[in-house]
Amino acid sequence: MPVGSYPDGASPYGVLDMSGNVMEWTRSLWGANYSKPDFGYPYDPNDSRREDLTARDNFFRVARGASWSHDGQLSRAARRFVFSPGPDYLFDFLGFRVVVSCSRS
Repeated sequence: MPVGSYPDGASPYGVLDMSGNVMEWTRSLWGANYSKPDFGYPYDPNDSRREDLTARDNFFRVARGASWSHDGQLSRAARRFVFSPGPDYLFDFLGFRVVVSCSRS
């Protein structure tokens, strides 16, 4: 669906389109073991190991959200699960979001 097709589905913060088209592959580390995450929840933003950009390519990463290939009960922005390491796999249900940090004056 085109972006913004469901304006009534905005989050309390006004964010749209967080689930439905594609899951998001993230840079957040899951760990080396597929069946057990090295980095659990609750999320600690001060844990620099979870967001280590120099981590080996064979570490599993976190994917979030849901895509058109999932049923409605799984279509949540908070959904988190392991995904194969590396961005070199191509799937029509997986994408990524570009995030830029901006300072406010």
